[in-house]
Amino acid sequence: MRLERPVLQVALDFENLSRALAAAREAVEGGADWIEAGTPLIKSEGLDAVRELKKAFGDRR
Repeated sequence: MRLERPVLQVALDFENLSRALAAAREAVEGGADWIEAGTPLIKSEGLDAVRELKKAFGDRR
């Protein structure tokens, strides 16, 4: 039987984009598979947050 490793998803529930980007970098370095722009981040920074995350991390889901 082959076991797959679980997927690690990190939600960026920050209100500040620079803090969210720093946390995302640490999460990716630590092995995170998915990075989620959390609701507080979207409410405070809008879709610019998603664009910046996409630019920094590409298709990490």
